Amino acid sequence: MKIVSWCLEQGLIITDTPIVSREPLCHCLKEFVAREQTYRLRFLQKMYGYAFDGYSYYGQEDSTHQAPGDLLHSFVFSDFFQVERYPVEFQSYIADSWPLLTATLRSIEQQILQSLPGTVSQLYREHIRHMMTANFYPPLAEFEHAAAGNTRLSEHPDVSLFTLFPFGMDQDFEFQDADGDWHSAPDTNTMVAFPGYLLEWLSDGDIKALNHRVRLTANREQERFSFGVFSIPGRDATLSRTLASTPDQVEHLSAQSYFEQYISLWDY
Repeated sequence: MKIVSWCLEQGLIITDTPIVSREPLCHCLKEFVAREQTYRLRFLQKMYGYAFDGYSYYGQEDSTHQAPGDLLHSFVFSDFFQVERYPVEFQSYIADSWPLLTATLRSIEQQILQSLPGTVSQLYREHIRHMMTANFYPPLAEFEHAAAGNTRLSEHPDVSLFTLFPFGMDQDFEFQDADGDWHSAPDTNTMVAFPGYLLEWLSDGDIKALNHRVRLTANREQERFSFGVFSIPGRDATLSRTLASTPDQVEHLSAQSYFEQYISLWDY
């Protein structure tokens, strides 16, 4: 396996690793979303207490994972909690498929790291773990309004070091280049990755996080699924960087402080 291309100007990293089937995970997510609201609310983010694990939904004011106007249900699971903490609909997938998937994704990330400073590689080896964001976009007819900017998912960079799409890029995904122009994701049958805000923070802005969004579709009855895997710092991580403006000083952040700084980028 090798990286096919990495265009920093556009931010996409294309690999030659074939995508794997997403159908088992689509089934898990659809079953969970179909459950009664009282059940789903048992798994809100506040029930977990670290990073972004848990359920978020359209109109929720206290989600740290999506804006209130984003037109989707999402569930996040990760390496941080035992499988029994998650909804029963996801437990078999997390126990059996998740370790195999993250092993494949780590091999991709380790190749990317070869072109980055050794301090990033060390952080990755010692402190980086993974979380999966599983997103279900119901038919648009269920919603009265579009999200910000006439989208299904408003524009944002991800919290991660890297974000990987193991099942390929879904239709209507758009990303912004260095000139501020928006592009549709390329058609590919291979896994795709891009830099997140953690890499931008560590590099003091030399490598920009990919700003992206999900546009509205003309077919208001169309459902949409998407699944991204984020590489993020574990609980005991201390993040460090040297600022170009003060190269003789090193800035340090705890993982929790980094998450709070990332969340502060938006004022929902």
